[in-house]
Amino acid sequence: MAMRTGNRQSGGRQARQAKLSEQLAAPVYITRKIAYYDFLDEDALAAIEAQAFIAQRKEAMPDAWY
Repeated sequence: MAMRTGNRQSGGRQARQAKLSEQLAAPVYITRKIAYYDFLDEDALAAIEAQAFIAQRKEAMPDAWY
């Protein structure tokens, strides 16, 4: 009996088709099932924005103004 060597494939046409069909499968993606939450309401966001605006104004002013 002769031993096989090299890159020869066995199985014929059906094996090649099966191998090609395996490669065409779409990748699996993780989907998010956790609900989105608002950590701060509109009033809290407005307060943070106001504080940032005040801090920005103070940086632009010379030290003698405040």
